[in-house]
Amino acid sequence: MSRFALNFLPSASVSADNFMSFINVANVVGTVMFVATMGVMFYCIFKFKRKHVNEEGAYIPGNYLVEFTGVFLISIWVAIFFLWGWRDYSYVITPRADEAEVNVIAQQWQWTMQYASGRTYTNEVYLQVNKPVRFVMTSKDVLHSFFIPEFRLKQDVVPGQFTSLHATPNVVGEFHIFCAEYCGTAHSKMLGTVHILSSEDYQKWLDGVYVAPAKAASAAEPAPARTMTMAENGAHLFRSKSCVTCHSVTGERMIGPSVKGLFGSVVELEGGVKVKADENYVRESIMDPMKKIVKGFAPQMPTFRGMLSDEDVNDLIAYFKTLK
Repeated sequence: MSRFALNFLPSASVSADNFMSFINVANVVGTVMFVATMGVMFYCIFKFKRKHVNEEGAYIPGNYLVEFTGVFLISIWVAIFFLWGWRDYSYVITPRADEAEVNVIAQQWQWTMQYASGRTYTNEVYLQVNKPVRFVMTSKDVLHSFFIPEFRLKQDVVPGQFTSLHATPNVVGEFHIFCAEYCGTAHSKMLGTVHILSSEDYQKWLDGVYVAPAKAASAAEPAPARTMTMAENGAHLFRSKSCVTCHSVTGERMIGPSVKGLFGSVVELEGGVKVKADENYVRESIMDPMKKIVKGFAPQMPTFRGMLSDEDVNDLIAYFKTLK
């Protein structure tokens, strides 16, 4: 179905096209069933209306064939819609091998976007058309909700943990970011912009020479100051915070477990429970290290709560991801 069929809000991602196709079909089927039901109801009202007050209505026995056929057809539609909806939902939650990654930090009342290169933007995110992207999100204060209407995607952003969202933008242009969870007095002003660029323009943006079409000046957009990438800053933090005293990056066993190959691995805890070392596990191990004790190691790591910002934690995670 066309992206613009029965669609008054622009679609700018693969998931948006999928959802709109689903909604359009659901609306058509629902409308047909509503009209048919109302038609039968009004037909029966006039067909079997009493001619006078004392007339008794005729006894009409049930028709099992009609009842069974109606339930059977409705069950088929319910199953189709369920499977269709599950397919579209699976597309949203399934990672892509070649997807880019953008860290999103929410706080009252703005969005901060971090790139692996070290670039940081406020209320703006730059994406390449037809390039899958994963948003890794957390909040500094209260519950927020990252909502891009043209993507038809929304995800809660929770303080103290990470949530993620997968998307594939497929239309060049500028689109909206809203906070869809009431977060305080300036909630309605917590706005942002998604810039979806062509492959050529995106490369110019990476090189710091991209000129936005809406800008009258001929000068290129100034690139944010580049000092270190997220992974490089994470490596610096790992050394400066004395993490190297207890954790090796070579696989060597020390006071604490090695961080080499940690991210994405399965970690066995005391008691035999196994967990996956994802963003939430790493964050929790840094901020609340006594909550999950790795099997074979003593519970003696101090908390870094209040010593590391959300940006610092994201940088450390980016660094751990490079330690294969």
